[in-house]
Amino acid sequence: MKLGLEAFVANIWRPISSAPRDGSAVLLFMYMEGRGDYIWLDRWDAQDRRWRLAPHARPTHWAPLPLPPRP
Repeated sequence: MKLGLEAFVANIWRPISSAPRDGSAVLLFMYMEGRGDYIWLDRWDAQDRRWRLAPHARPTHWAPLPLPPRP
């Protein structure tokens, strides 16, 4: 079970170059030396050509949002 979960998590994160630029929400990841890992929800702003919530951030990976919980 643990190996399956690790493989799943390893395949969630994708290179930032493949992130959607259509305004859909995604999870972003970046590592900052001395500060650690950062993960946040954001959307690409096509007009300004940058991430909306962290416009100066340089994320290295992205992941699609998981499905919401079912009632």
